[in-house]
Amino acid sequence: MFSTQEYETSKIVSGTPKRIVEIFHNPDEFFRLNPLVVSVCADPTTPQSHTVVDKLTILGYFKTTISYTCAARFLEDGIEVDVKAGMGTKTHNIFKVKQGPDEETSEIYHRVVTTGLFFLMPYIGKTQREAHETLLDRLHLKLTNEN
Repeated sequence: MFSTQEYETSKIVSGTPKRIVEIFHNPDEFFRLNPLVVSVCADPTTPQSHTVVDKLTILGYFKTTISYTCAARFLEDGIEVDVKAGMGTKTHNIFKVKQGPDEETSEIYHRVVTTGLFFLMPYIGKTQREAHETLLDRLHLKLTNEN
């Protein structure tokens, strides 16, 4: 009934690893780089836990919102985020950064493992990949504009 998809990507971006880790360690700022996110609310009792709301388009026409929880773990070189969404969907994200080919760039490594209902996985996978690709593009633009 459930299936699992995983993928890895990497991207060279402007900015230092130190600055990128600062953004990763600010979940409100980092999560809002995702183009689907319309709301981020920290759990007052567990600061690394957040409720996030995404705005989605289903079947190219129907607009809806979904709410899910994110548990962030800050790493020295990045962030891990475990997501629990509706209908048993779970995602484990890892974002890590290292020095890029020159002093003014960094390489971000991103790994995603998602488990969900098998018939929803094509939609979940496509939507997730597009959103995360845009997130990294927005991060690059943000860092470029800071310089």
